[in-house]
Amino acid sequence: MTQKMITEGVTVSKIVFQGQDITGWAPNRIVAAGIAHVPEGRRI
Repeated sequence: MTQKMITEGVTVSKIVFQGQDITGWAPNRIVAAGIAHVPEGRRI
């Protein structure tokens, strides 16, 4: 997934996590599922 897709939203695709379509989930629900985006170069 590209940074543009993350910031502008996905319009023609779906996002599947562990077999479940999570397209359109609210951010708090995504975080509760244990999903996070860590950009490269953050020295984490």
